[in-house]
Order: sequence, then structure tokens, then C-alpha cells
Amino acid sequence: MSESEGKSQHNPESGETLIRPGWIILSRGIFPEGSLGYDLYTEKLNGRNRPGAIFDKKLNDLLLLQRGSEITKRFTNYNIQTVKDVLSLPESNLGNFAYQKGMQARIKSSLQKYLELLVIPPHGRLVEGLQQKKQYPIPMEREQELIDFVDNKVNELEPEIYKRFSRDRFGLDDGIYKTIPQIRRFYGGPQKATALDNTIRHHGIVNQLYGYNSTPEESVAREAFGAVFYKELPLEMRNRSIDLSSLSEPTKEELIKIHRVFGINGRYSTDKAIDVNELLLIDLQDAGVAAEAQEEISNSVKDYYNLHFRKPTT
Repeated sequence: MSESEGKSQHNPESGETLIRPGWIILSRGIFPEGSLGYDLYTEKLNGRNRPGAIFDKKLNDLLLLQRGSEITKRFTNYNIQTVKDVLSLPESNLGNFAYQKGMQARIKSSLQKYLELLVIPPHGRLVEGLQQKKQYPIPMEREQELIDFVDNKVNELEPEIYKRFSRDRFGLDDGIYKTIPQIRRFYGGPQKATALDNTIRHHGIVNQLYGYNSTPEESVAREAFGAVFYKELPLEMRNRSIDLSSLSEPTKEELIKIHRVFGINGRYSTDKAIDVNELLLIDLQDAGVAAEAQEEISNSVKDYYNLHFRKPTT
């Protein structure tokens, strides 16, 4: 696996993102042609910067295998230790150490999911872990803003062990998320590691990170307002309702349906008007809303905002 490395610089005025020390630019070309990594790679990763060690995750940890099991012994015999080792192999080589078709499928599925999750930077995973809210891919040009903010907040943690634990647990430096069992021996055992984790989850940093929750890619928040993070959501739209009378009947029906499915029971949830608090953050594509209806819903929310809150330009 080849790596493109360089020095990191970030120009806050231009928003330009360059490579951080020890980080790589992701592309299909970092894997040998014909390898599992080459075949499973997703184009959503193109051009994103991630820690160079992100593929050094232990294969046993990825597959949740018991140490000393027959399959782990075969991995050792073939010198297969990490995700990188397997991603660099042709798929045909899987049968050398994973005899059963079920295990081969499990390895491929786990590797594919691992690659897909890399679309979220490790700093976004920290936000997800502490906020307990699903995070979504953000434009590449906004990633450095997120990384810098999270880095600064984590580096302010005191005592030092809070900072070290957070960086280690969520992989801010190596890109590898770790469970408590995987890092407990470095922090005094399971009880102390769990206590550290609980302390950080109730620390003031949690509130400070709220604004950097990401919005779904196909949400009204992004479509109508270009809001990538919660901090960019228009405050004026809180506790507001949108009149549905101007919507087409098919779109109105879809909107009411997803409102019920997602449990949004605001006082305006009727066939005439709907509360937009949660509507802004629903992934309309995942909810199965047709593209035409998505556009109509977003335009209605944007028109409402422009009519009631946008100051006229002079």
C-alpha cells in the first residue's frame, strides 16, 4: 500500500486543506490493483485526509475474534495481522487462511464497512461518541474546520489523562477507534478505563461540541440552508410550523408519513401544518422520500424562512 504524505497547513481564509503530518490522501490507488482494498474502495473517500495508521487496525479487533482461535492461528501463519495486510491481498487469497465461505464473506463485509466508515474523520467519530448522535459525511473543504475545533477542545482537557484517553479512545492520532476492552490495560484496567470514559461523557466538552454535529446529506437543513453543522441552523426556525396547503398532495402525504414514522409529534403535526424542528434533520433520502418531493419540501421551508426572516437587501 503506497502513501502520499506531506506537511500539514490550513489556511482559514481560503479553507484550503493540506495533509497533516502522518496523514495520507485517500484514493483507490493506495491499494494494489486487483486487491481487496482496490475492489472494495468507495469513491466517497477520494481526496479525504486520514491518519496514515488508519489501516493498521488489528484484524482480530475488526472481526471480534477470540485470541487463540483456529482462524487467528492461520492469520499468524500467513503473517496477516492488520486490516492493511488483508486489503493488500487479492480476494482469491482469502481461501488460504479462511477456509469457510462464511468466514470469507464475513471478512469482506467487515472490510467494506470499515472503508465506508472512513468517510467520517476520527474527530467526527468523537463528536458522535460524546453526543450520541449519528454523524454524516461533510464536504472535504469543511473537514479541517471540524478537526481543528475538536483538537483544540480535546487539548484543553485537564488533567492530562483525560486528553490522552480521548485521543486514544476515538483515534484522533491514528484513526483507529478503540473499545474499552481494547484500551483498558493502558488505563489501569477495566474499572478505571470505564470511569474515565464516563467522566469525559459528562464533561463540559460535550456541550461545547454540540454545534459540530453534522446534518444528513439529504436533509432540509443542507438543501434549504446549506447547514453542514448544527451551529449553522437558523435559530429563527425553532418552534415554527410550515403550512402544507401549498404542497402537492403526493408530497404532503409523504411529509405527514415520515413525520409519523420519526415520531415527531409537535403541536402542528396535522394535515394542515407541520413542526419543522426535527424535519430539518431527517435524512429524506433514507426515509424513502422521492427526489421531487425532497426538492418541494426544501423549497417550502426556504420560502417560509425568506418570507418571514430574511432581511431585505438594500
